[in-house]
Amino acid sequence: RGITTFLEAGPGTSLSTAITTSHPDTTTIPTHRPHTNENHTLATALATLHTHGTPITWTTTTGNHLNLPTYPFQRERYWPDTPVKSAASEPADERFWEVVANQDVAGFAAALEIGADAGLADLLPALSDWRRRSQEQSTVDGWRYRERWTPLGDIVAALDGRWVLVVPDSHRDDPLVADCVLALAAGGGDPHRIDVGADDADRLTLITRLAEAGPVRGVLSLWGLDTRIRRGSVTNGIAGTLALTQAVADASDLTLWCATSGAVSTGVADRLASPEQAMLWGFGRVAAREQPEVWGGLVDLPARLDDRARTRLVAALAGMGEDQVAIREPGSCGHRIVPAPVTGTERDGWRPSGTVLITGGTGALGGLLAKWLVAGGAEHVVLTTRRDRDEPATTALTEELAALGARVTIARGDVTDRTAMTGLFERLSADAAPLTAVFHAAGVLDDGMLASLTAERFDAVLAAKVTAVRLLQELGAGFDLSAFVCYSSIASVLGGAGQANYAAANAYLDALVAQRRFDGLPGLSVVWGPWAEAGMAAETEAVAERLRRSGISALPSDGALTALGRALSLGDSVVVLADLPGVASAPEAPREAGFRDRLEGTGPLERRDAVLEMVRVNVAAVLGHRGPDAVVVDRGFLDAGFDSLSAVELRNRINAETGLRFPSTFLYDYPNPALMAAKIDADLFGEDAATVDDAPGALEIDALDDETLVKLALEGSGSSGPETWSA
Repeated sequence: RGITTFLEAGPGTSLSTAITTSHPDTTTIPTHRPHTNENHTLATALATLHTHGTPITWTTTTGNHLNLPTYPFQRERYWPDTPVKSAASEPADERFWEVVANQDVAGFAAALEIGADAGLADLLPALSDWRRRSQEQSTVDGWRYRERWTPLGDIVAALDGRWVLVVPDSHRDDPLVADCVLALAAGGGDPHRIDVGADDADRLTLITRLAEAGPVRGVLSLWGLDTRIRRGSVTNGIAGTLALTQAVADASDLTLWCATSGAVSTGVADRLASPEQAMLWGFGRVAAREQPEVWGGLVDLPARLDDRARTRLVAALAGMGEDQVAIREPGSCGHRIVPAPVTGTERDGWRPSGTVLITGGTGALGGLLAKWLVAGGAEHVVLTTRRDRDEPATTALTEELAALGARVTIARGDVTDRTAMTGLFERLSADAAPLTAVFHAAGVLDDGMLASLTAERFDAVLAAKVTAVRLLQELGAGFDLSAFVCYSSIASVLGGAGQANYAAANAYLDALVAQRRFDGLPGLSVVWGPWAEAGMAAETEAVAERLRRSGISALPSDGALTALGRALSLGDSVVVLADLPGVASAPEAPREAGFRDRLEGTGPLERRDAVLEMVRVNVAAVLGHRGPDAVVVDRGFLDAGFDSLSAVELRNRINAETGLRFPSTFLYDYPNPALMAAKIDADLFGEDAATVDDAPGALEIDALDDETLVKLALEGSGSSGPETWSA
């Protein structure tokens, strides 16, 4: 009959497929495709009809009209069409403040309907400065967040299976242990107690101990209660929990909860008792990011558990949707990070004076801080450094501070060295300008995934933060300090993959300051987000890239220092200063595992394509690509830019998407999207799956030369780089 265009209005594409097969010169358009968005498919069908000459009455299909570009080039647009305006912004306001910003005297007089000679020459610049400062202050105040503990409703839940209770020998006879055993049993679990000592903080030893317990559903560890020092600033609790977390991850079918007592404060009347145990909370927030498949959460317990507390503990362990819980007499509380707007009035404003001590003072952040303090009124700044001689940057900083009118002392020595620090404070006590403030900005990084960390690697990071601040608190007790400020990190409250040791160290600072404030001592812990021009995020590309992927923007140094002054003047205790895209107290909960259900009934090859698309979508999200089309299916993940941290992020996304539980080595075991998709397909659908040989990234082993085999082996082990190749 000469018909060349067909529109299939039905539930699938079977007629379109048949017509295209028998008459390839026709145009066949389905209005619906399985597993796709119906609105999108229909709009695509109408657009296809339109481009093939069929008239469409667009006014009845859509009320939206878009201005298409005047040239046919494909492009990506990143900029908004109009600037973002505040809710109170009005055209008249904008015109007025534009006149002020430009210091247009005539325009200002006309706007106010007054004479141009009404003494405006001095008023207008002042008003312009005020407007600028107000806008800057509004931006700075938008960076303020704080921790909050919100009440959780009591629920009744039950446990199942065997639960291992890990008890440190330091608390073998603690009544809290018996209370926990009773809680597990009363909640429906089968409690199995394992007593551990310092020598048991070994991954392989704990794997064996857990295996001896038989089939285990979950683990509740009290190891964090042991705050005895193992080495340096590493407690038995931290070392043991690290080894236990590694062992549980190796077992992979367990859920690990870690308990503390007095490690957090839920309100003004709740004194934080143990900053040492608080380190476990920084550690745990990172474990939640890296190992969500086995990490259950953190729970802070009272010294004894009554019937209600035991019920609340069981509810937490059974999965009440919270992974950071504090159990108190009134009820359970969940951890949150919330905005901290400025609601009260500032004090007279904190101003530096006399002598100010800055640890890490010759570093990038310390130098910026020193200049800010001198500009604010500090007469004498003492900058500690581990370097035994001046470097050009230190010399330049000293000269710049001296030019501002300050006396500068470079104090050489490790801030963890008691002898060196004692001598420094003795000299400060004899100085004509009294010591009035201490700023602890020193810190070191030794990043690594939990599976690779050791107690020794914790020690180096904890020393610069924890050991040093203990000495500062002890030796500074005899001085009349107006400020005791610790530079903490966003990793301590939000967790940062690869930074369990750094998060633990900074969580200690936050806890110590909270304890100081409860006891009536000055203290401020600034939980910093990344700085743009300085700091570890700016100096360490891996850290900077990870933060960029998470959407956390860097703070300009001038604004950050303004925010610091604001926090001091407002009398903050622990404040988060970060430009966050949103706030949350825990990692996003895994989605319901409906991916497999959506693919039921499809053929193996079609299903493989869907799985591959899912992998590409998640790869693009992790790497920050514009979409899955940018992901080459047979390109190795390491060549595409993955590192150990992004590998774990991809694994976590795939696990959440599919409901499967792949190990942390998943990316290295299946080193490109095609091979990974084939593995996922096989695990989801078994013998009915498309085989790995069908994957576009599959290679015939006997066709590989030696160099390619070496490259595959290196990718599989996670090794890369010129040093490895040369070896």
